[in-house]
Amino acid sequence: GLNVKKVLDGIKRFTKDFRGEIRLEIMLVKSINDSEKEIKKINEFVKDLKINKIELNTAIRPPNDPQAKPLKKDELLKIKKLFDPDLKLEIISDFTEDYEEKIFRKDLEQRIIDLLKRRPCRKEEMAVSLGVHLNELLKYLNLLVQRKRIKKSQKSSQKDFYILNL
Repeated sequence: GLNVKKVLDGIKRFTKDFRGEIRLEIMLVKSINDSEKEIKKINEFVKDLKINKIELNTAIRPPNDPQAKPLKKDELLKIKKLFDPDLKLEIISDFTEDYEEKIFRKDLEQRIIDLLKRRPCRKEEMAVSLGVHLNELLKYLNLLVQRKRIKKSQKSSQKDFYILNL
């Protein structure tokens, strides 16, 4: 029953009535809400709110939705400049590890296992979540299946899903 208007109205009411410190986190997702047009809409909404600080974030950790791709640090810095200069903005995403460098990480096998501990996954969503090319991921998946650490689901409704081999 949620819709954008209800959520935005609720944020307006809350920031008007609440007397404590308010920090608003804005999650920015590549090709979803990172365009100049979208940032202008967000800026128009937040500039009249009683907010102490706005925290800009992006999808750094593996998301459930394969469409949710992170922005790079330089992209977030450009976006930050599009906001009203009177707003207090901070980028809170942790870029200690560059998203593109995840492709070459030695701990990819463990990251696959950790992801599958949370839930069964299709290979396509794992590739997006882990930031690796599908062909690269398949090498690791095949190796983990051979080692009997993971397996493909045998359920017909989940035939393309990988699961932990318990």
